[in-house]
Amino acid sequence: MDNALGQDTIFHNEKMRELAAIVLLEDFFYKKEYSKDNVLSLLDELERKTKFEKHKRIITRLKTNLQQNEKEVARDVNFVKANEDSVNFRNYRGRYLLVNFFRSDCLACILEMDVMKKLIEQHENDIFLLSVSLDDNFKDFENFVRSHDYSWDVVHFAHKYKIRELYDIPTIPRFMLIGPEGDLIEKFFPKLTKGGLKKINELLDKRKH
Repeated sequence: MDNALGQDTIFHNEKMRELAAIVLLEDFFYKKEYSKDNVLSLLDELERKTKFEKHKRIITRLKTNLQQNEKEVARDVNFVKANEDSVNFRNYRGRYLLVNFFRSDCLACILEMDVMKKLIEQHENDIFLLSVSLDDNFKDFENFVRSHDYSWDVVHFAHKYKIRELYDIPTIPRFMLIGPEGDLIEKFFPKLTKGGLKKINELLDKRKH
């Protein structure tokens, strides 16, 4: 980003270049094609490296505003278990709730759920896990639950297709992190195999101390 801005004569000045980068990062934060975590990481890096105290203050305020704006209550939808009991996010208050959306025919999803086993073994008293099947055929979901021995709740989306838009699920596997009070902490939590496991472990370990 810095190199690209430097090619424009308007941005040969380092101070102007940094201000432009801050504005761009704020814009990227609200675009779906950019990871909010990556944007915040870049702001962290810029905050550490900047030589301008005014820029440091701007970035600090910006990060606070972005994180507050992103925080929202996780909107409830009723899901169903294989035994047809109904549950929603309110059933999991009091701990962090890591939600993953999957399909029973998705190999990448199953690999993520294998890592979820390791997570729950290490933090069984610190976090709730919830796997939401997007299988169109409820029978496929039932067969999947019977053939896998997961120690957390695995539920079906009950053909509420609006949740794809509600939770923004363009592809699977997809993770979402909800706070103990029901606040949506990260709508696009990284896959456990792609850094998410380390991130959630650090969060839970920090909460213990």
